[in-house]
Amino acid sequence: MNAWQPLAVALMSAVAAISAAIFAGIVALKIKGREIDAQHIRDLESRLSEKKVEMYKPAVELFAKMMDADWAQELIDDKTKQREAQRIRRDFATWLTMYGSADALIAYRNFHQAGANNVPPFIRLRLYAELLLAIRQDIGGRDDNATAIDILALTLDDIFSDRDVLSTVTDDFQVVCQREDWNPPWLHTSHSIEKQSRR
Repeated sequence: MNAWQPLAVALMSAVAAISAAIFAGIVALKIKGREIDAQHIRDLESRLSEKKVEMYKPAVELFAKMMDADWAQELIDDKTKQREAQRIRRDFATWLTMYGSADALIAYRNFHQAGANNVPPFIRLRLYAELLLAIRQDIGGRDDNATAIDILALTLDDIFSDRDVLSTVTDDFQVVCQREDWNPPWLHTSHSIEKQSRR
């Protein structure tokens, strides 16, 4: 046996061990890099979610108050409250346009336009619940089973026994509008009809 053979075998074993160690190190670095990237993404999502909460909070609080008949009457009678409500809505619309999801933007458009077009009270409730669901999805990216009924059940004690409210919230929107003899303005332009048909 040649004296170089054991040395060559040992050298090959060492090279293989070093190669395996380098490969393991590279893999570990890539995994660590991906973990850091994933953590960075989670941090960014958390910060974005916090910013969206800041954006949505004043408007959601205002809309909840507007659904209360007594507060709505106070708003009609109080010019200071009217100016503050207008400022909140204007700020909200501005930031929603820039940072809100398309679903939240459309839900707010519908809620806002309905309020300006003599919407029946039950349809207004439905649009309010749909807006809250869209905001909820936008803030947390939740893909859960919450419904408009679930949202309204938090404030309406008799929702499950009131068939009018239940059907308004659960039936097809266009059927509800026909039943209530109300024409949503966003469904009556050729541009909107074309866009709505693609959704």
